[in-house]
Parts: sequence; structure tokens; C-alpha cells
Amino acid sequence: MSLSAHLKNENIKKLFSNFVTIPKIKSDMPIKAEPLTKRYGIVGTAFDYLLRFVIERTNLNSISQTWTAQVCANSFFERNEKAKKIAISIIENALNSKTQFIKSGKITNDLIVASINLAYIDTIFRSRKIELVDSFINDVSNPDEKDIQDIKNLYSLIEIKMFKSKSICVLNPTFGKASELVQGADADLFIDNTLIDIKTVKNMALTSEYIYQLVGYFLLSKIDKIDGISDKYSIKNLGLYFSRFAELITLPIDQLIEINKLPEFQKLFIKEIKSKIDKS
Repeated sequence: MSLSAHLKNENIKKLFSNFVTIPKIKSDMPIKAEPLTKRYGIVGTAFDYLLRFVIERTNLNSISQTWTAQVCANSFFERNEKAKKIAISIIENALNSKTQFIKSGKITNDLIVASINLAYIDTIFRSRKIELVDSFINDVSNPDEKDIQDIKNLYSLIEIKMFKSKSICVLNPTFGKASELVQGADADLFIDNTLIDIKTVKNMALTSEYIYQLVGYFLLSKIDKIDGISDKYSIKNLGLYFSRFAELITLPIDQLIEINKLPEFQKLFIKEIKSKIDKS
């Protein structure tokens, strides 16, 4: 279970629809980096990792939370010793490649492949499908050159000034006891007062799925603050970075939720989550 899984519950979706306004945006902007394969999820997650590496190099005061891949290697792969050794090796290589990138600023194939392999680990962990482990062993041994090129194309579109922090930058933020409440929740970025999710998708749209996910993180941050930072920092805006369009859309919280209704919304959200957990 995770925040994403909870948000698929019909009662919770109805609750969010009663409290959250979905803004409309013009969606006629042309795509700048077409996908080169159908491994949309793997490329998207790999780019999440790569962009966070780039942002960490830009904001040297960044706080980096534990990678999902690290959590998976130390728990989910316990039943398969061969897969566990491969996963641990991938993480070590990724840490080394990231360190070299932080020093040099050069995007290498090794760094991109490391990001792709971390994405495979993430996918298994989030799906909780142990049967994917065997295919994982093959996939990480044979990276597709088109996936590597796709990520290079996405990297070339990054305007790093979008992600330059003035005061605080948290990579892969989690929400203390609130993340535990929903049995897992980690966002992509928190920069200054904006929580950002990265979307490597073919259509640029503010869907209810994307907005509810961000609002869910915001509610968790009101239950318990973002791990590793002072109470003086809080989420005031929610953002979506559409990487294939090189566009960052930022929305003030009060454009999505009526602030005077927030206490009621939060109370009902916690009630629904606890009810769902009790029934599972």
C-alpha cells in the first residue's frame, strides 16, 4: 500500500473531488522530446533520478533522502540472493557515477545506465511483484540504446534555473509519520516553498490523478512536516514539471483548495485512510 494506492480508492477520490479544484491549462504546446521506445515508465523514473542528480549539483546544499531503490535492495530482494547482489551493485555504481557527475558536471552513458537500472529496481518495489525479479536480471544487463538516447534528449531540455533554490532543496522528500500512515509516500522535489512532481509523459495536462497526488503530499505535510527540514519551511505551491515539454507549471495551494475548508478536508482524509487500513 502507498499514497498512490490509497488515491485509487473510490471514497478517497470522491473526497478529493469535493475539496479540490482542477485548473485547466492550454494543452496545445508541441512536444519537444518524443519517446523513442514504449518503456515509458522506466524512462520516466530513470529521468526522475537523473534530474535529481542535476539539481543536487546545482544546489549543493540539497538534502537527499534515501532512494526507493536503496530501500528495495535492503528488503524486497531478500528472497533472491542473485537479484539482491545485482541490486546492491547497481546502487554502488549509481552512487559512484553520481559522485563523479557532481564533480565534473559531465553526463555520461554510465550515469544514464545507472539511472535506468535504478528505475528497474523502483518498478519492482512499487509494484510489489516478485515475479518481475527474473526479468529484472536480464533487463539491467541489456540497456536499450534508444532509452539512453531518450534520456539524453530529455536532459538537453532542462533549464536549470527552474530548479535553482534560494533557501532549501529536498530531493525525494518524505513526510515522517504521515508517510508511515499511508504506508509509503515520497515526492520528487521540494524547492523553497514548492513541491514538484516530474512527469515524463506524452500529453501535458493537469489531470485529477496528478493534482490529487500532489494534494495528497500536501495533506501529509500538514500531518507531519517534510523530513530533514525546519518547521519554518512549508508547502505553499504545487508544481508539475513536464519533461518532454520542458515546462514547469506551478499552482498556489489556495488555487486548488479553499484554505478555510482545509481542516475538515484533512480530518476526513485521515479518517478514510485509517478506515481503509483497518479493513485490509
